[in-house]
Amino acid sequence: MNILIFLLLLYVSEIIVISCLYRLFGWKGIVFTASLNMAFIAFFGDLSFTIFGLASNYGNIAYAAVFYGVSLLASEFSFKETVKIVSIIFFTSFLSLIISGHGQLIVASFFSFWLANVINVIFVQKEKKVLGNIFGQFVDSIIFFPLAFGSRLPWNIIFQYLVLGFAIKTTLNILDTPVFFKMKKK
Repeated sequence: MNILIFLLLLYVSEIIVISCLYRLFGWKGIVFTASLNMAFIAFFGDLSFTIFGLASNYGNIAYAAVFYGVSLLASEFSFKETVKIVSIIFFTSFLSLIISGHGQLIVASFFSFWLANVINVIFVQKEKKVLGNIFGQFVDSIIFFPLAFGSRLPWNIIFQYLVLGFAIKTTLNILDTPVFFKMKKK
């Protein structure tokens, strides 16, 4: 139970920081915080924990926060502009992935980050944030976990990462929805 409280507090603090920097610096605040979160994922994202007997990793918390930030961007900017900003986030994060030496994370992140965030942006711009988060996080989980950990972990652990990771990310993104609607500028 302590891990659940810790994870929730970690995510709430992430949302507060992202929201404040968004208000102060606009899209640049999102790029900054999302890039920091992606760097965290590159270096510490595979640190694991167990909830309800299932394994997961801390990268899920940081990635849910990135989705929150991208959702804010999608509510303010056009699809093309949002994808441009997501590109900036990805390429600033790419350096962290290279430095971390996790080649599999680079490949897995490249495919999953792009596709998941584009799906999220499409839904958010149609005023369907929760659906965008669910479908985007599903696509991310299905692509990322097998590619990132396929040769490093047993498949039963990868399956646990996938199921619990998806559940954690979507639950957090559903919980941040009231804050999203309070923060969005449109």
